[in-house]
Amino acid sequence: RKATINDLKDICILNNNLFKLEKENYDETLIDNWPLTKPGKDYFKEMILHNYVQVAVANKKIIGYLAGTINEKGSYENIQYGEINNMYIDSGYQGQKIVTKLIDDFKNHLKSNNISN
Repeated sequence: RKATINDLKDICILNNNLFKLEKENYDETLIDNWPLTKPGKDYFKEMILHNYVQVAVANKKIIGYLAGTINEKGSYENIQYGEINNMYIDSGYQGQKIVTKLIDDFKNHLKSNNISN
């Protein structure tokens, strides 16, 4: 379902889990607990209010999310395109095609906005 501002805390906690994984395995420059700071919360508040954030829910609990944007034509690009900014599924729910559903929903959102890339 589409995320609401009431989902902000849960999304930030999930994103913090993603940050921990990314920092441990790929990018040690990431700031510890950034998603739980004011700038992190402000980032997701902006994404929820003005971009695209979907949440996956199981047993009335948010267990994953996908945050994406539609990028406008820029001075060096002549197309609009969709971009997945970040997504995360709680480890207990991985392997259940939840990511596929979130991505398919984002693709449908892009199509409804006449974006094919």
